[in-house]
Amino acid sequence: MLREQYDNEVDELSKIVPIEVVREGDSDLYSEGKFIVLANHIATPSIYPITDKKLTDRFGLEVEGHHWKILSPLIFRHFPFIKFLRSIGHEGHIISKSSNDDVLNTIRSGWGLCVIPNSQTARTLMLQDYVKNLPGNHSIVVFPESGDSHWYLDQYHWLLPFRKGAYYISRENDLPILPISIAYDEEECVYYLYVHEMERPDKDLDLGEVVEYMHYLEDKIATGIRTVQKRFRD
Repeated sequence: MLREQYDNEVDELSKIVPIEVVREGDSDLYSEGKFIVLANHIATPSIYPITDKKLTDRFGLEVEGHHWKILSPLIFRHFPFIKFLRSIGHEGHIISKSSNDDVLNTIRSGWGLCVIPNSQTARTLMLQDYVKNLPGNHSIVVFPESGDSHWYLDQYHWLLPFRKGAYYISRENDLPILPISIAYDEEECVYYLYVHEMERPDKDLDLGEVVEYMHYLEDKIATGIRTVQKRFRD
């Protein structure tokens, strides 16, 4: 039931919130097999009180003892990636951190998200196995900042530091990385995606070089965000 609800809301949001896609270069993403989408977080409002009886009845959940008072509308944050990937013949699997709240974990798992443990090592190992078992035209969507960067980017022009797990998953599974920058125009209610050229990182990087490579991806995605922001801020 939850998965059907997730897909229905993705479709409904697509009808009312346009997605503008800007492509870097002319690489043929249709010909790619599995890959890793690497994207920045984006701040979205929280719109449902988690104690709302209509919501909990809809999900068939008991909420006594929950830790969160509101449910962040993750579908609103995710649907541009899901719709873009489907437009190129891929199915996207969103990676979501485990919460301390079992209700939220139940909702996220029911939606079909891959809910991963908080331990960095356990998280990377789980994702490596998860990716290996995906069909050929299924890709994962990773948010390596592990937190919202919207305010940091506006105030200081940087993103939160990228975690290194995506590189190791790419290396262990021989998968390319597709960086995507995302920005949201709150006044016009439009999402902008800047789709960068596919990355095929060197498999033999040492720890210091991995850190440098992730900094390089941070800069690339931050530049893409500012590029699309010019479309609605200038």
